Amino acid sequence: MPGSNADASVAFYRRSGFAVVSDHGRYHVLADGKGWHIDRNHVPGEPWAIEDNPFGLYRYVDDVDADAARFSDLIITSAI
Repeated sequence: MPGSNADASVAFYRRSGFAVVSDHGRYHVLADGKGWHIDRNHVPGEPWAIEDNPFGLYRYVDDVDADAARFSDLIITSAI
């Protein structure tokens, strides 16, 4: 997953239960200890526009309400 703010991106995934297992500056590998890994890279420049972002992340969980509660302050409710 590309992003223009590496610190914010890593903080988001840590909040989701992932830990950085490999740090190469602009490129990180995160894992949740359950077999899931996320590769993320730093893309300098303007933040990714919501409507123009060709990337997505699908998360499948047993308790979506509990998972959503951890991220309630990050939910985007309208396009910028």
